Amino acid sequence: MRNLSTSSLFAVAPPIFAVAAAFFFGGAARADQGSVAAETSQPSVDSCAVVALAKFKQWTQPRIMIDQTNIFADGSKRGMELIVTENTAYAQLGHLWKTAQVTRPERGVGSPKMLAKHMGLANCAKGDAVQEAGGPATVYTYSYTPDDNGTVSKGTLWISDATGLPVRQQFDQNGPLANSRVATTIESTYSYNTDVTVPRGAELADETRLFRNRLPFSFNQAAFADGPR
Repeated sequence: MRNLSTSSLFAVAPPIFAVAAAFFFGGAARADQGSVAAETSQPSVDSCAVVALAKFKQWTQPRIMIDQTNIFADGSKRGMELIVTENTAYAQLGHLWKTAQVTRPERGVGSPKMLAKHMGLANCAKGDAVQEAGGPATVYTYSYTPDDNGTVSKGTLWISDATGLPVRQQFDQNGPLANSRVATTIESTYSYNTDVTVPRGAELADETRLFRNRLPFSFNQAAFADGPR
């Protein structure tokens, strides 16, 4: 099974953000979406570079929203919403929001070339021209370099012709699963910038996090103000 590794940007964040980071990277998160007619796909040396560039550009956006669905072997599904702004990440599972501080520099991924290597892209192919997210898009299919056990997982990415950004992605996990809680398919759609609004519930969760983070400082400050006893 492919390890859903994370980048350093969520290294100190709650586990949910580690999952989200993996998903974002498409390779770091190996979560891609979509299907394309295999008979119409044309292999291209440049297709992996196109996929990596789209994911790279995704991480440079000020605001990103991911609507993700995990599908399990028994057919059950679990949804998650992730929003990343200039300095904060918000994740919702069910009705509960979790937040963490993540700045734009912290979510940098170096370069498209480095990202392609990190994702382990292989066998990339340009597929059909389609309508997706209200506009024309091009579908790219790819696989990942085999895991240690020889498992090869596959992904599909819908890239907007207008912006060059991913608008949809799907990851299909092939081979044996570590346990029943591991998704066999991860699907997601993306929104960006002015199309992304942070819900009030997420803002309240972040205000609570910031308040709790300030408590130790406030306590120590009060202790010093009282002076020695």
